[in-house]
Amino acid sequence: MANIFVKGQKLAATALALLRKQVKAPGLFTYRFGISDFKGAEGDVVNIKRPAVLVAREKPWRGDDLIVVDRLANSKIQVALNRHIYSAVALSPEEETLDEVDYVRDVQAPQVQAILDFFEGIVVGALRAASFVFGVTFNTASSTAVENDARKVAVRARKLAQKAHWPLSGRYWLVGANVSEAIATHDKLLEVDAAGLPEALREGVVGRLGGWTIVELDALGDDESYFVHETAIAIATVAPAVPNGVAKGGGVAAGNGLAVTQLWDYDSDHLKDRSIVHAFAGATAVLEMASASGLPLVPRERRDIFAASSRGTGELIRAALDEGCRSLLMGIGGSATNEGGAGMLQALGFGLFDAAGNSIAPGAGGLAALDRVTCDGVDPRLAGCTFRIACDVDAPLCGPRGASAVFGPQKGAASEDVPVLDETLRRFGEILARDCGRDVAAIPGAGAAGGMGAGLMACLGAQLMPGFSLVCEVSGFAQVLEGADLLITGEGEMNAQSLMGKLPVEAARLAVSRGVRAIAIVGRKGEGAQQAETCGFSQIVELMEPGMSVEYSMAHVKELTRQAVWKLALTE
Repeated sequence: MANIFVKGQKLAATALALLRKQVKAPGLFTYRFGISDFKGAEGDVVNIKRPAVLVAREKPWRGDDLIVVDRLANSKIQVALNRHIYSAVALSPEEETLDEVDYVRDVQAPQVQAILDFFEGIVVGALRAASFVFGVTFNTASSTAVENDARKVAVRARKLAQKAHWPLSGRYWLVGANVSEAIATHDKLLEVDAAGLPEALREGVVGRLGGWTIVELDALGDDESYFVHETAIAIATVAPAVPNGVAKGGGVAAGNGLAVTQLWDYDSDHLKDRSIVHAFAGATAVLEMASASGLPLVPRERRDIFAASSRGTGELIRAALDEGCRSLLMGIGGSATNEGGAGMLQALGFGLFDAAGNSIAPGAGGLAALDRVTCDGVDPRLAGCTFRIACDVDAPLCGPRGASAVFGPQKGAASEDVPVLDETLRRFGEILARDCGRDVAAIPGAGAAGGMGAGLMACLGAQLMPGFSLVCEVSGFAQVLEGADLLITGEGEMNAQSLMGKLPVEAARLAVSRGVRAIAIVGRKGEGAQQAETCGFSQIVELMEPGMSVEYSMAHVKELTRQAVWKLALTE
């Protein structure tokens, strides 16, 4: 190609244009970015900024009150660049002499398409592992059945999205080829105008049904489908810097959330010129224990601390492994369980047996019969994994400050149940030390999430980290505090447990150390709340009034909070 020495940057720009023209999956999501001339390497972490969320305010009609001026505080999402994607082709003498138009068509376009196909697979992998996605698999052997069920499924997903407070815009139903074909004939399907979507996402948009924009993705299985919001996944593509040793030409380009490096150099091993298109890429897979085994998932009248199991958390971990994740970040807290993570371990292949050699039943009731733990059937992929656990309490596994005594009552344990549950976890700790070779019972955080901290440390080698420290690292909270005048934080119930490393108190301590006043708005004050006031809160405002039930306060929390903030504004 003529003048190849000066056209590396132009080739990179062309490759980027091809990516943007053909992209589907990455273009769906709000949280995406691309940077060029990256000096780091695969496995580095980059931060994606999320726009600030603002709240409109109200002032008395023709009143003289001063207006409240907000600060634009962006939060961040961390994305690991754990994939290095490339396409390299050897160039024949004829291909080396192609003009630009023919080179783009015959060489560059197929390379870019290969990169794009691989990257969309990464996005789909994150989609399958994400917590905030509804997955539905259809039996497309009967297209009529799919057509009949499609609207019912879409309406049901819409109801779930409404309960989860998903914004109305940016809702997508991502479908495989067979599902797309079956839905395309639905009599309620609305055609989608390409306005607002680049050429209707390169012809991938099937239509709209039940409030969802339906998009066909090649990277999905034929019978797969997922309901997702555009903010559910964070995506990053990074163009590596051009190496100094590139003898001919190279360039990088980034824009619209995509980035790519184009190289043209000489391959001394094969004595040929070659064209290389490559990028680092990543997409987030965030796991939250409470989303699978959380207390809010269980209605109050059905809470049974002896039956509640953490198996769902183990299934989330396994799903992340299926999608190639080997470095996992988990948040534990808000659990409904008190069984040391036994269900999670069983889902990952650990054997938990009673004295007769039978697998123990789910929950703390089953854990009471535990006799031994075996590792024979453990998922081999766990050997190459690292687990960082965000944990906001420092409770040991058992004892007066342990999981059962401190957290059991709020999960439904009666006073007479606590000693039984505590003894069960004490024996569990002894068995873990004997069979897994690590005594973790006394380590701070072992009692978190009903003892799941102990199971994670003993069996998975997890590193427990203060939840607040990890949140600060990921969100940039300390930087956001700079220049602030007031911190408002909150919690369901402020009590003695709040002093055990929980986020509101730690946030207040940090704020006060920076000269920032702190106020807490809480559902109610429990025993020990007055001790929290000594940590720096200038006020702790309680939403619940005398005679108000917990159920009522939770159902009307938005209005109660609005009233509390309004009163604060008038008195500050």
